[in-house]
Amino acid sequence: MINISLRRSLFYSTAIAAMTLAGGHGAMAAVTLGGGSTLAAIDYDNEFSIFGTGSNFTYCSIGSGAGTSAFVLNSDTPLEADAANCPSTIVAGKNVDYGASDAFIPSSSVTYFNASANAGPLIQVPSFGTPVTFALSNSLGTKSITANGAETLTDAQLCGIYSGVITDWHTIDSSIASGTTIKVAYRADSSGTSFLLTSHLAAVCPASTASAPGFTAAQLAAMPTTTFALSVYGVTLPTTLPTNPCGISSTVGSNSMPANFCAGTGSSGVEGIVTGTSNAIGYLSPDYTDISTLNQNTGGFPFVAQVTNNNNGSTYLPTVANTSAALGTITPPSGSAESIPANWAPLAPNPSTGYPVAGYTYLFFPTCYASSTNTNNVVGWLKDHYNSTGMNGTDYVDLITGSGFLPVPGSSDSAAPTAGSFAAAIISAFLTGDNQHLNIATVGVNGGNATRCTSPAGR
Repeated sequence: MINISLRRSLFYSTAIAAMTLAGGHGAMAAVTLGGGSTLAAIDYDNEFSIFGTGSNFTYCSIGSGAGTSAFVLNSDTPLEADAANCPSTIVAGKNVDYGASDAFIPSSSVTYFNASANAGPLIQVPSFGTPVTFALSNSLGTKSITANGAETLTDAQLCGIYSGVITDWHTIDSSIASGTTIKVAYRADSSGTSFLLTSHLAAVCPASTASAPGFTAAQLAAMPTTTFALSVYGVTLPTTLPTNPCGISSTVGSNSMPANFCAGTGSSGVEGIVTGTSNAIGYLSPDYTDISTLNQNTGGFPFVAQVTNNNNGSTYLPTVANTSAALGTITPPSGSAESIPANWAPLAPNPSTGYPVAGYTYLFFPTCYASSTNTNNVVGWLKDHYNSTGMNGTDYVDLITGSGFLPVPGSSDSAAPTAGSFAAAIISAFLTGDNQHLNIATVGVNGGNATRCTSPAGR
């Protein structure tokens, strides 16, 4: 089992140093480039740092929406939003070889890619399951938050908080003094974490009535969404957030965010609001909180609330086990159904048991690469990621669970994926290849994918 600390820049510094030693931008041809989800960024950084030479991949943490656009359009420009790790001097002119998002890819994007990318059919696979945690400031009024589960939230309270109806912590917890305003930290960028949160809110929140105010029917109809401010509140946020990111007015029209809603860019932006101020709540993946076993006892990471599952009345912390209970057993597609990306996107917006706000994060690939380096990097890493060979004590599955995430069902740190499991189906369909001829391959290489990768140019 690997013993590795979570450091957000671990892989980036290694990769950029390696490229510099190899002769700068020209050496990028051997590095597989992509990005997206900030939720998954820490895990991918750590996985990539131990794959191959530690510099086979570059990951740009730019948010799910931007990562999806960059991959589908094959545009390096969105990647440059991660200026510290993916500046134009590193990524300009490079193909975008993969994408990552906590929201499944829209069918319109699949259609566009398949018609325009000249790289074979788009592939979508779940990478791992995740809870959406509700991280809390260290102090809520005069109450100190010193452990995970110090506060319990219900669906009704979540609906009230995110619709702006509940604004006082005293309404949530009577031990907190009345007048303690809830500071709601939300994602300013196009975010898959927002998508997972609003998937749940859309499933459990009733439409507003005169006697029970809440989200309007129009707001609920706009969910799930990756753009929280724009879709739910009709607010177009400025490209650069103001010094005070709370109650931002729209740059288009006259709408404004509620005064107690504060915008953060990326998961780190939301975490910064939660840890840097009092009375805040923010929705985050577990690897940005103390619930991750790799973060526990290290200090500096926010504690999280437990949430009551409305379907069975039980209360759950966002642990790996409780995420597993929520997402349950998922059945992979087979036969011709394997070719439809949506069939590889399991959803559970309102689970019957387990931690109730959970879902999967996804990876996107072309079927055909122009370079065998990209094919070998992607196929090799995915085999390790799902532990296809059954390595005992595999680092990759340990990293996933240590970060607070749920490996795709069938993945294990001590054995190959079980036959018929989702992980085994991914390996069979896309890595080793079955009779549907969907496996990732290099254009024109014998023994690759002669059915789909003979004539496309490849990505």
